[in-house]
Amino acid sequence: LSAVKELQRQIHQEFDFRLEAQNMEFFRKALGQRFSSDKLVIPETVFVSKRLLVMSLLPGQSLSSLAKSAASSTLSKSFWMRFGRRSFFRQVLSL
Repeated sequence: LSAVKELQRQIHQEFDFRLEAQNMEFFRKALGQRFSSDKLVIPETVFVSKRLLVMSLLPGQSLSSLAKSAASSTLSKSFWMRFGRRSFFRQVLSL
């Protein structure tokens, strides 16, 4: 029964957007010291409540449009998988 209560607590925390806004601000400060603002942009919190998080709109491409571009590319799927994996680990390991 305690595992169910712990899961409930974690779900409530996960869907509290005030915590998400705090995490965004933490990463903005932590990563902003390591990267120039033209390489990494984290949206700003415009409004936050427990159930709603409004962030600033950033220019760029959506992940779905990038995925479509990659799918129609002459480059192979394995290339995109290696590229994504390499990019992900480079970002994570360089923090």
